[in-house]
Amino acid sequence: MSSGQQVKALTAERDAALASHQQLQEAAGKLSDIEAKLGTARVEYGRVVQGWAEARGRLGAAQQELAVLTKRLDQAKDRVSQTGSIRSEPPKAPARKP
Repeated sequence: MSSGQQVKALTAERDAALASHQQLQEAAGKLSDIEAKLGTARVEYGRVVQGWAEARGRLGAAQQELAVLTKRLDQAKDRVSQTGSIRSEPPKAPARKP
């Protein structure tokens, strides 16, 4: 192989290596962008999960309160069906001061 052919071959190899290197740099940049977006998504996911857990806790408390109110309503209905009218609980005597 002549020196001119060697120069052409080495130049072609160098150009191919530079193009490959440029592609790798672009891919690395895209990967960095994706990693940043993934980090942001993880933070947002954490917030959503926390909000969901809080909402679930509020739902549980509301369900308990609803059960208490339903029980009181049922008791009031029973009193009405037994007496034909609503009886209120007698007022409690005020506590005496010593």
